[in-house]
Amino acid sequence: MLKTEHRSVDLVDAEVKGRMFRGYAAVFNTPWSERLTEVTGYVEKVKPGVFRKALGQTEDVPLLWQHDRNQLLATTGSGDVKIREDGKGLLTEAKLPSNHLADYVLSLVESRNVRGMGYGIELDPRRDVMLQRDAGSGVYTKTVIGARRLVDVSLTWEPAYTATTAELRSTGFVAVPLQELLDGEEPQAQDAVEEPPPDESEDAWWGDDPPKESSE
Repeated sequence: MLKTEHRSVDLVDAEVKGRMFRGYAAVFNTPWSERLTEVTGYVEKVKPGVFRKALGQTEDVPLLWQHDRNQLLATTGSGDVKIREDGKGLLTEAKLPSNHLADYVLSLVESRNVRGMGYGIELDPRRDVMLQRDAGSGVYTKTVIGARRLVDVSLTWEPAYTATTAELRSTGFVAVPLQELLDGEEPQAQDAVEEPPPDESEDAWWGDDPPKESSE
C-alpha cells in the first residue's frame, strides 16, 4: 500500500532576490534531529537518487506554505517553480507571485522566522525504505531509497528534522516507533541501484538575472 509522507529540514543555502527564492527541500544523507532519534529509537536519512524517478512521474508539483494545498505559492506546471535533484539534495527555485500570501512568506524568510523547507512523497513502505542496524552502536537507520511521486515542496516554520515531540502529531508527518518497524514487513537492507552523479555543469535556472516578465 502506498502512503504519503512529509519531511522538512532547516533552510539550506536559501536565497531571496526580489521575488525569486532558492533553497533545498531535502538534503541527502543528513540524519534527523537527536530529539526524533530519542523519541522513535532510530535515525532516518534520504538516499541520493530518491527524487529522480518521482520527478519523472509527477507532471505538476506545487510549492506550498506549510504543506497546505490551500496555501499555494506556485507550481512547476506554470513554469514558476523548477525542481531538480543535484549532488546535495532536492534543489527548488521559484518565482513567487505578487499576492498577500507570497508577500507574507517572503517577509518571514527574510526575517528568519521561517526556518525550514520540506517535501511530500508517495512511497511504498515495503519497497522504498531499508532498515539497517549498526553492529557497533546497535542504532538502527531507516533510509528512504525510493519515491513513487513527489507530492509537493513546501516552506515551513517548523522543520521536521529539528522537530519537537509535538511535531510528531503534525498533519502528514509520519515517524513510527522502532518496534513498529521491526514488527512490520519492512524489508531489511537492500541497497538501491546506484545512479551516476548529476551533471553539475548543467546551467541552473537560478542566476543573477531573474527571468524577465512577459510583456504580453
